[in-house]
Amino acid sequence: MMGLTGLTIIIAWAIYIRATLRSLGLIGISLALAFFASVFWLIIDWGLIATDNVTVLIYIVQTILCFILAIGLSWSHIRRRMSGQVDADDVDQ
Repeated sequence: MMGLTGLTIIIAWAIYIRATLRSLGLIGISLALAFFASVFWLIIDWGLIATDNVTVLIYIVQTILCFILAIGLSWSHIRRRMSGQVDADDVDQ
């Protein structure tokens, strides 16, 4: 049962990462990572979290990763709303 669950999670991660890479590209992912890294740095610099609390740091890094994947999965919809352009996959036949 654990093997099936692990395999399912790996497949889901592969789908999410591929969709994010296709949607944002390496430049977009780099920009998103730089943005969230600077926010993370500001949170630490302002003293809102302590750097010796590893558990909180891990949760923040995982949250940043989730935000980047969520942006990557929904970027096509966001771009269509902002620009009005339609992707080739969205055209009705």
